[in-house]
Amino acid sequence: PTVDYLTSRMNLTPNQLSSIVTKFPSLLKYNIMNNTEPTLDWFNSTFQLETPEALGAFVQRMPPLLGLSVANNLQPTLKFYEECLGRNHAKAINLIMNNPFFLG
Repeated sequence: PTVDYLTSRMNLTPNQLSSIVTKFPSLLKYNIMNNTEPTLDWFNSTFQLETPEALGAFVQRMPPLLGLSVANNLQPTLKFYEECLGRNHAKAINLIMNNPFFLG
């Protein structure tokens, strides 16, 4: 079910999915409803990833981000960068879009 979910949610090719799983194999053990889906939803809404392909491209750049908690890791890290950039949300989003590893 996880492979099917990831493939359909991000419109991934088999090679793209393989790349993600190779970089972050424990993803296959995650609970979709409790872990993966909320994180993907947060990526979509926070970074305005309007298509499944855009979401897939973002995740492919740093798959281990899917293992981080939105409330305990991702959101506080985004807030940190906003503060560092003069409380500028747009600059923080741009920084992370260009360097997603800053979230992890």
